[in-house]
Amino acid sequence: MIFNGISFTIVTGIIWTMLAVIYSGVASKQKSITGFMFLYSAFFTVLIWIFQFPQAVSLKEFSCIALAMVPSALAGLAGFQLLYQAMRHGSHAVAWTFTQSAMIWPCLGGWLIFHQPVRYLNLAGLLLIIAALCCLGISQNKDAEKKNSLLAIMLCIAAMIMQGISQFCTLFPGEWQMSKAALSWRLPVLALTGFIAWAIAAAIIRPALGKAVIKSSTIYSLVVAAGQITLFIAIDALTPVNMTGIVYPAAISICIILFALYCAVFRKEKLSIPAISGLTLLLAGVILLFWH
Repeated sequence: MIFNGISFTIVTGIIWTMLAVIYSGVASKQKSITGFMFLYSAFFTVLIWIFQFPQAVSLKEFSCIALAMVPSALAGLAGFQLLYQAMRHGSHAVAWTFTQSAMIWPCLGGWLIFHQPVRYLNLAGLLLIIAALCCLGISQNKDAEKKNSLLAIMLCIAAMIMQGISQFCTLFPGEWQMSKAALSWRLPVLALTGFIAWAIAAAIIRPALGKAVIKSSTIYSLVVAAGQITLFIAIDALTPVNMTGIVYPAAISICIILFALYCAVFRKEKLSIPAISGLTLLLAGVILLFWH
């Protein structure tokens, strides 16, 4: 059971790295992210509604779920757009790492608003992540070697904030202690809202939907779905032995390390001392942030 849980945690981290690689490639080659995200959201919505069809609930319960998940989807949409722009203007490794650091917002919200228990180690992890982001910001300024390096940093921070808001909104249904049937609407509403928003954007912008965009968006949607499956397999496998706390920090850490290596080897991005220091601090911070 432990072996299966750890194995699927590692696989999840590798899959999340694949997502970063695909998104990085799109940011490098496509002038607009709209077409890619429109097709991805369409494929992903179909997959979710087929394999996780929601249960019947009252209008009141559905309204509560929508109240949390619609803003989450819209904030996530904005976050992806900002991440795309950040990658266009600076280091892909730094931009992706900033976005992964969005986890600090739901953690802060859980502690301050929902009064979830927090340990000193968790607070230490939060401080390490903040220090890591400062180091990465300095590295972005040094490594970019462009006049718009400040813009790249601002976009990284904005992407992290919007993704954090998106993740924080997903906490509300659980805190409201809604029924299992109501909770089954979370992903379907999230996926459908994202699809509608990107469909409106695509109708306005009318991006070119060539074979390359169709191929990359299809692969991306399948990889996202695979990541969700392996994530929950890992969580379920480690639940009986009370080790679920390692899943997110381990998967995120693997993703950050592997994508940084990918950027260094294949994208020829030079990782400065501040960047390496930031990545090291971030990995330590993630572990402490989720320590229970």
